[in-house]
Amino acid sequence: MNLDLETRLLEDLSDEAAFALCELLHELAQAFESRYYHQLLRYHSAKQADLFDPDQPWIRRQPADD
Repeated sequence: MNLDLETRLLEDLSDEAAFALCELLHELAQAFESRYYHQLLRYHSAKQADLFDPDQPWIRRQPADD
């Protein structure tokens, strides 16, 4: 998923508003990661497993584009 975040960001924020928004986003990311940790770990592990051939582990496969 590719988002063009540059065009979606607010243009002019005060220092205080930028700091508050940053803190909110950090807290949201931490809460999300805490809530979905096992699912994220499972997904990441599955993606990593797809990169290696058990018969030839020294050869790394190209990741699939989702």
